[in-house]
Amino acid sequence: MIINHQGKTKELPMDLVLWTGENHSIRWTKDLKFQHNQQGQLIGSPTLQLAGYPNVFVLGDLAEIRDIEGNRSPAKAQATFQQAPCAARNI
Repeated sequence: MIINHQGKTKELPMDLVLWTGENHSIRWTKDLKFQHNQQGQLIGSPTLQLAGYPNVFVLGDLAEIRDIEGNRSPAKAQATFQQAPCAARNI
């Protein structure tokens, strides 16, 4: 994947990219052997790491992210927009 950030272009190797443009979980993600909430979202930590799999990051509508105080991140585009740079820094 090629990204352009602040006028700099960089190529990042990756195995898989998921995109969800809906406000509900993708059906097949419910079959994955990871922790899910009642809506089928994957459970992530405040660092956006998938519960039990620190080398996998989840964000946006696909994930339920709670901060250290237990507050849930809203499933809104604005929250996802804020989560993306956090995930990039943590990776």
